[in-house]
Amino acid sequence: GEGGGGGEAALSLADSTAFACRFLSDERLGTLFASAAARSEARGWLGGLCFCGLGEHAFPLLQSYIDRSSDVQTAAALLLSAPKGVLSLPLPRHWLDTYRRMLNRWQLYHARCRLDIAAARARSAEGERRVGEPA
Repeated sequence: GEGGGGGEAALSLADSTAFACRFLSDERLGTLFASAAARSEARGWLGGLCFCGLGEHAFPLLQSYIDRSSDVQTAAALLLSAPKGVLSLPLPRHWLDTYRRMLNRWQLYHARCRLDIAAARARSAEGERRVGEPA
C-alpha cells in the first residue's frame, strides 16, 4: 500500500471496480464512480471513460486529456465510436476538424480521407445505433 511498507500491490481498475460492484451499496457505488470520473477528468486519464462513457459527460475528460497531452488524434478516434448525435455537437466537431487540419498540414491526405470516411460512416450509422450499443 501507500507508505505502509506491507508490500501489497494496488488493485487494478478492473479488480477494484468488480469488488466495489459486489460489495458496495448502490448509493456508495454511485459516489465512488462519480469520484473516479472526477479524478480521471482532473488528470486527463482516458481510463475514466469506463465511468462516463463517450457521450457528453466525457467531454471534460477528453478536453483535459487533450490539454495535457496535445493528442487530439486519440480523442478523434474515440469519437468515431460515440453514441448517436455526439459527432454533430460543437466540441466533437471542433476536435475532428482540428485533427483534419493537422493531417492536411502534414500532407497526410490519405489518412485525412480515411478519417472523413470513418466519420461519415459513423454519422450515417447514428440513426441505426442507440446509446450504449457498440459502433
